Amino acid sequence: MNPMLDQALNYAQEHFKIFPLKVNSKSEQILKSWKKEATDDLHQVQTWWREYPNANIGVKTGNGFIVIVVANDNERNGKEIMESYIEKFPKTKIVRTPNDDWHFYYYVDRDIPCHIDLYEGIDIQGEGGYVVGAGSQIDGRKYFVSLDVPIAKANEEVYKFLEGHLEVKDKNYCYNPILVGQRNDVLFKMGCFMQAKGFCDEAIRSALLNENNYHCEIPINEKEVESILKSISKRYNKGSTKENGSLYENEYFNVVEELKHDIEDEPEIVENLIPIGATLLGAPQKIGKTFFALQLSNAIASGQEFLGNKVQQGHVFYIALEDSKAKILKRFRRFNIEISKKLNVKKVKPFDPLFNIEEEIQREIQRHSDLKMVVIDTFPKIRKNTKVDYQMEYEELSYYHDLGLKYGIAIILVLHVRKIIDRNAPFDNIYGSRGVTAAADAMIVMLNHYTFPKYKEVFVTGKDIPENQFILSQNENLLFFLEDDTLNENMIDENIIRVIHYVVSKKEYTGTHQDLCAKLSLPISAKKLQCLLKANKSVLQENFIKYENLQKVTKARPIKLTYSGNEQI
Repeated sequence: MNPMLDQALNYAQEHFKIFPLKVNSKSEQILKSWKKEATDDLHQVQTWWREYPNANIGVKTGNGFIVIVVANDNERNGKEIMESYIEKFPKTKIVRTPNDDWHFYYYVDRDIPCHIDLYEGIDIQGEGGYVVGAGSQIDGRKYFVSLDVPIAKANEEVYKFLEGHLEVKDKNYCYNPILVGQRNDVLFKMGCFMQAKGFCDEAIRSALLNENNYHCEIPINEKEVESILKSISKRYNKGSTKENGSLYENEYFNVVEELKHDIEDEPEIVENLIPIGATLLGAPQKIGKTFFALQLSNAIASGQEFLGNKVQQGHVFYIALEDSKAKILKRFRRFNIEISKKLNVKKVKPFDPLFNIEEEIQREIQRHSDLKMVVIDTFPKIRKNTKVDYQMEYEELSYYHDLGLKYGIAIILVLHVRKIIDRNAPFDNIYGSRGVTAAADAMIVMLNHYTFPKYKEVFVTGKDIPENQFILSQNENLLFFLEDDTLNENMIDENIIRVIHYVVSKKEYTGTHQDLCAKLSLPISAKKLQCLLKANKSVLQENFIKYENLQKVTKARPIKLTYSGNEQI
């Protein structure tokens, strides 16, 4: 069965007037007059899509049916406006477009005309209009039903919305109206200022509500204002500019006088590992850095020790730029442990020019005032700077350092390391100039163990973090745990270690024991090497090396050693 015909028949069976559009098009017509010929006649629909099997579907609007089109792109973004009002609208069918726009389907009891930019980034398709239907494709990407519920009848809030009766303020009403993207930030800062000055809660509430109603171009929901007030009262003490002991403040003091008192320093989020500020987590691809970051996140959210270190418990905000929702959930299920409710994930489109990390942090703090850590996985997917330049990279990392201090949180920036690893200077392996590492508050670099790729070597350093090095391994659920200080390498013959190094670097060796002894200048006989390889077969397997005896073709039987790991030692 033709899937496009199926979709077209679904629309026709629900009595939508539909018509075919050219393949890969939203506007190119096949019919002479779609307005006259659009139909819900099943026979005609079958005829069209048998003749044009891959045609897109045009869905005619009007005659009691309208679609609210919410743009979600760089130039027109109606999402914030719609989000402020959608909770007042009845739940209805929603179609998402390849550009991530929203199509809200509603039945109406009056004639609603088409309207472009009824509000910024919001169009109405009504009498004489059409939208592209679910199942249609543009450049291989589909329109799809994202909320499959019956189409609702518009209520009075929808009609007010359609008539343009939102409380949009005249931009001349005040000198500098608060625009849609600035509302939460402005109200939050205003409330913080009043809290620091010692205003009573009712005065702050009244001021924020008035500012929202009279100065916001489009007011936010009153519940959201209450959420801002709650966040402020939890985060700041009345009459104090201090944010839970935040380091982000100007202060002048005499050292000798201050040393007479007890020093209250900001505790680290993870003792001796993750401070407040910006921490770099660098590792090669496919080594497990995302598993490491997810395990770290759940430890803080649940208040459990992480690799033997105490943590500050609180909410964690994980920004995922590489992995899908399904892949993230699969990894958490793989852990087979209890996952804390204080862990929230947001899937973000990479390189989105509208993404603003501070706005994201502010919104998360308004939801959860005990926010302790933000993880950005991976950092290169949101970086504004693409050049390897010391000054630019230093300024960029300093911005994240300042954000961490300002909000009293740890910001983990997950990133890659260079392809050619220098084990003598592990932190220089972090990709970029020294400006990246100079501005960071702490750095964690995870590499495959230099001898046994099954294990991971972790190097830690920071401004106030003691330099450290430890070894990790993963259990069957891929959870990391600490190994002993040594791997007892003295029990393994030095010749076997040299063979492991060679096979890992070359990926494969085929030849005789004698040839391998000569190639590696091993001070043993071919027979001795053969015995060693047999005795240490489990050691080879632990290091992802398969040892095989091949068919004998000469006096000496050849062997094959194959490395199946992913990473270069």
